[in-house]
Amino acid sequence: MKIGRKFSAPKGTTLFSPGQECPGFLVLKQGCIKVTLTGSSGREVVLYRVHPGEVCLQTFTCLIEDQTYAAEGVVEEDLHGDLIPAGQFRQVIEQDEAFRNDVLTSVALRFSEYQQLIEDVALTGFDARLAKVLLRLVDATGIVPVTHTALAAETASGRAYVSRRLAEFARRGLVEQLSDGIHICNAPELAQIAEQK
Repeated sequence: MKIGRKFSAPKGTTLFSPGQECPGFLVLKQGCIKVTLTGSSGREVVLYRVHPGEVCLQTFTCLIEDQTYAAEGVVEEDLHGDLIPAGQFRQVIEQDEAFRNDVLTSVALRFSEYQQLIEDVALTGFDARLAKVLLRLVDATGIVPVTHTALAAETASGRAYVSRRLAEFARRGLVEQLSDGIHICNAPELAQIAEQK
């Protein structure tokens, strides 16, 4: 069953923002969407990323509950996919068993990720969270090309605290702070820190 229409957006595009109505369900074929939530204090936290074959819980909730978005979704890597219009989503999910199974399986996996996020924030020490994020975001050259502010969003923390902990990591020879990111100097030791609770 062919569903939706072709949809694409370049890196940096804001796909949705808080208060916006959902235009439809995106079946992502290529690319990545970063979904973030910003509190009244202005602090931002990365909720999750959507890759091909995964579901955006914000979109799913908007379509099922007829709500507006509560978070922001920004294209991190040029994306291509199929957009099922909001008015047709319920019909497609009811009639296409394979699509319904794929969506529900992906929702269950995303829920597990949420549980892990809560566990990390509530029960894991900050150094372990920071080490995990650095290792997840490092590129092939050993550089984590993000700002301290971006790392604060990734770790559900404040920028000043991230800067202090990075300075301590640098003092220990684990990382080197650069003008355009962070160089990983000792990945094995960072991996050990990431495993600590």
